[in-house]
Amino acid sequence: MANIQFADLIRASGLSPQDYISWCEKNSGNNLVLMPEHCNEGAIKILRSLPFIPSTKLVGRFVHGTDFSKIKVNGDLVLEKDCILIGNIDFSETETIRNFVFSPNNQDQKKINVSIGKIGGDLFLTLENGVQKALFEIWKVDGSAIIKIPKQSADTIITVDCAGDLDVSGNDTRGLGICDTKVGQDSHLRFSGTGKSKISIVNCEFLGVTKFENNGLELQLECASSKFKDDVAFSRTKFARTTKFVDCNFLGEAGNAIDVSFRHCVFSEGAEFYGSKFSRPPDFRGAAFNPSYTVEGLNIALRPFHTGAMFPLFYVYPRDTIERVRKLKEIAKSANDHEQEINFFAMELRAKRGNETDLFGAVANFLYEVSSGYGYCASRPFYWLLFLFVLFAFVFNRIADRPDVWGSMRLSLSNIFTFLPYTREIRSVALNEMFSSSEYPEIIHWLSVLESLLGVVLIFLFGLTLRNRFRM
Repeated sequence: MANIQFADLIRASGLSPQDYISWCEKNSGNNLVLMPEHCNEGAIKILRSLPFIPSTKLVGRFVHGTDFSKIKVNGDLVLEKDCILIGNIDFSETETIRNFVFSPNNQDQKKINVSIGKIGGDLFLTLENGVQKALFEIWKVDGSAIIKIPKQSADTIITVDCAGDLDVSGNDTRGLGICDTKVGQDSHLRFSGTGKSKISIVNCEFLGVTKFENNGLELQLECASSKFKDDVAFSRTKFARTTKFVDCNFLGEAGNAIDVSFRHCVFSEGAEFYGSKFSRPPDFRGAAFNPSYTVEGLNIALRPFHTGAMFPLFYVYPRDTIERVRKLKEIAKSANDHEQEINFFAMELRAKRGNETDLFGAVANFLYEVSSGYGYCASRPFYWLLFLFVLFAFVFNRIADRPDVWGSMRLSLSNIFTFLPYTREIRSVALNEMFSSSEYPEIIHWLSVLESLLGVVLIFLFGLTLRNRFRM
């Protein structure tokens, strides 16, 4: 590959537009070499005035404030070992038709700040070990982004809108921030590395699969205000300190319950998910926790597989949901977090419906949930008792020869609390007020028996919920 000298480009810029395009096509396999002396204001103005320039390679030492903005490159833009950047280099609104290769020699400087517009191909970004702070703002990448972070890099912040895969690797990365980043549909975010790494993910959207691959990686992770539309997997990762996911969305697209896996991971402390939403329980099977810590703040809206009916009784949940929830319950129990343990117990019973129960068991399971929240919601049996009282009072009043609201209410109340003294006397007085004959319809007896049975069950469930609450 031959190089195009800057003087050749200046001469070609005087050609007619059609002749200039022909000249660029003729030199499409060559690189335009730009050196610091070519980057004065007048030369850059000429570059911006052209419809595009050929594939370009920067060679030399470029100082703080160098401005390559608003230039269109009809090929690759390359910064490699023979290029040294000092300070802020502006590529904003610059476009490349193909790839952007960024691996300059920066061992003698501590800070890099690069902003670039649109990359038509792939982004290849590699930092040297000497860089301590780096900021990359990349507006749009039509291909994939491959980013390599140096050892002992203190602060590296990356913002990118990537249609393809985002592949990040780092060794002993002290501080990597992925902010305001989007990874496209059918694409992946992968992070691989070794040693201790600290990563923050803020306000990002990942439409494809997210993977953290372990090669002896000890990860300190904080993720906030981000959306994950496909599966998330941490492979045998060791987490240092508390792992945090705050206000994150793991719900996926409508009808698609995504899988979040922490299988066989090791947590030095706990995991916090405050404000984060899941469509199925995250998978902690095989994970190891410090016994003093637990999983906090989980908000799981179980998304079932529908069997053609909208009624919740016929919802069927993925079979491994039961094992996942049992593991969460085990973690909460070992940390003496009784409230979380109760929540996971209720979720486990709900997930059993249609998996480990027959039709009778599924109906009983459903009624237990509806009537008392699996024995942990005191308000449900109370309101069902109130509804039972009003319903039967209304029915009794409709059947009576002499409708009497207060009489029907006393009859309904005496049936619910039939085990209390004097209720038989109250019931007799109420019946005499409502019927002119001592022979009242037989249906009154059957309705009273039914109400008494339902009342005893609901009173028992109400007492059970109070007992469970005070146990917490």
